Parts: sequence; structure tokens; C-alpha cells
Amino acid sequence: MLADQECGRLKRGLRDISHKLGEARDLDVYIARSALSKTVKNVDLHPRAMERAGRARSERDRAHGRVMSTLHSKRFRLLMDNLSVWIERGPRCSMKEHKGRSACDQPILDFVARVLELRWRRLKHRSRHFDRLSPGEHPRIRIKAKKMRYASEFLSSLMADPKHRSRHKMFIAALESLQTCLGNETMFRQSMRSRPSWHAPVMRQRLGNAILCALRQVLAAQRRSVWQRCSA
Repeated sequence: MLADQECGRLKRGLRDISHKLGEARDLDVYIARSALSKTVKNVDLHPRAMERAGRARSERDRAHGRVMSTLHSKRFRLLMDNLSVWIERGPRCSMKEHKGRSACDQPILDFVARVLELRWRRLKHRSRHFDRLSPGEHPRIRIKAKKMRYASEFLSSLMADPKHRSRHKMFIAALESLQTCLGNETMFRQSMRSRPSWHAPVMRQRLGNAILCALRQVLAAQRRSVWQRCSA
């Protein structure tokens, strides 16, 4: 059986892989959403834009190369083997919770509902007084929203009631909208570093308003969501 410390080592390994995948995906999204994608469609752009597009695609190719190198490495195969063993026989399987049940014996809906409640509290706490936060803190909210969305999508597949599933999908859509708004703001700030613009304050205000609107939609959708009662 794996030791308790193995969990931390597995998390670090998965976090390293996630970082490489996220880096490649961010470049894919940046190229797809920006004017750089027009170069693929043979649209004439300013020479500086062409140069910027070439650099972005080169960096994306390097990021993809790092991902493929990681996935084909012996270290990755060993990590997956150890993770499989930990899932099947790790110490968590013998951890006792309330009512004397082990972590493996509890209903999946109860477990996921508790995870969602925890992630929701973290997201809500992180986004409190959003208008007072510095731009550097916004990516953390995006990460919290992303984790909340992925966990919510998993729960949605377990819901048998169509009405509950429909309401929950509205919550997922609101989280996705919040992710998009925060991602747009991040790309805008990155573009302003290399190419300042006179209309930057106006765009920054519009992006901020869009994020606040998305946050309100998430709060409204959460009140209609039913994960707290999905296992009842």
C-alpha cells in the first residue's frame, strides 16, 4: 500500500502536467480569439501583426512539443501507474468519516455535493468585493471558477431529474461565461504590455463591467441550482 506522503507527490506530478497543458491551451485560445487567427485565413495584416503571429505560433509549437515529450516520458507512465494504485488501494480507502463509513463506501452524489459546496465557498470568498481587487488577483478567481465548473459538469452527468439537470446546466453556463470574461481581460492586459492604446481605459472599464455582470449571473444561477438536494 502506498504511504500517506504519496498523495502529495502525486498531486505535484499532476500539477506539473496540468501546467504544461494549460500553457499550450492558453496559446491555442489566444491565437484563436485574437486577430492572429486571420493570418491562417490568408487575410492581409500589418507586418508587425504578422511578426507577432509568427512568434505566437512558434511558442505554441514549442508548448505542444513540451506536452508531447511529457506524455511520452517514462516519468509520466510511472506517475499514471502510481496514481492507479493509489486510487484502488491508497490510504484514503481506509479513512473513516462520520457514521463510521469509509471514504469509498459513501454515495457518489453525497461526495460530489460536498466538494461542490466547498468549491463554491472558495469561489464566493475569493470574488467578494471584486471591484476592489487588483488585476493580478483576477486569474485566481478564474482558476476557482474553472475548478467549480469541471466539478459541476461531472455532477450534472449523475442527475436523473431533467429539471434538476437543466437548472444545473444554467449554473455551468454562467461559470463558463465568467471564465470567458476573465480570460478576455487577461489577454487584454497581456496585449497592452506590448502595444499600449489610447482607448485602454475604456476597454478596461467594459471588461470590468462584463466580469461583474457574469459574477451576478453566477450568483443568481447558484441559487437555482440543486446540488445540495440532488442526493436527497
